[in-house]
Amino acid sequence: MGFTEKAFSRILFAVVALLLISVALSIASLAVALQIQGAFGGAQLSPSAKLGLAQASQSALQSKTITVSGEGEASAPPEVAVVKLGVETFCESASEAQKMNFEATSSVIAALEQAGVAEDKIETISFSLTPVYEYETRYGGTSESVLVGYKCTNNVKVTLENISMVGDVIDVAIAAGAN
Repeated sequence: MGFTEKAFSRILFAVVALLLISVALSIASLAVALQIQGAFGGAQLSPSAKLGLAQASQSALQSKTITVSGEGEASAPPEVAVVKLGVETFCESASEAQKMNFEATSSVIAALEQAGVAEDKIETISFSLTPVYEYETRYGGTSESVLVGYKCTNNVKVTLENISMVGDVIDVAIAAGAN
């Protein structure tokens, strides 16, 4: 049983019309669901979002396209603060720079723990021990690098669930040797 071109066009038109009606009903259902959610303490639709839904429904029926626009906004108070602190030392020998840094960092960590920061909320995020050079300019414009010592840097991250402690944590760390 074959379809004529006219019959096929009618069937295709009916399928497209049903599809558009289905899309329009889905958008309308979404709008109702969002308004019901808003009535029970959920997010309210802004006027521009309501207008966007209405325009989407009309344009879907008129031009056989779906156009949706919207906007949203969310905010929440901060719950966690992250403070990054560093200890930097300099000595002529690498081992002495590292030793001094270890002692200073240990003092900072002990002071943080005494201030109420849990041990598992303090972690090292970077450590470096690097040579430091000075460059001397020689006669004729040439330069020569001269090793003058070693810089040791240890950076720690402190995660605070009580954000009101941020200022105190920084003050305690600086007093204990963070720089």
